[in-house]
Amino acid sequence: MEILFITSKFMDYLIKTLLIKVEKHKKITFTIG
Repeated sequence: MEILFITSKFMDYLIKTLLIKVEKHKKITFTIG
C-alpha cells in the first residue's frame, strides 16, 4: 500500500513538472512567434 502511495505521489510530481515545462515552452514559442 505504501509503495502505491509513493508511486502515485511520484507520478503526480512528474506530471506537474512536465506541465510546467510545456507551459514554459509554449510561452517561449509564443514570444518568438
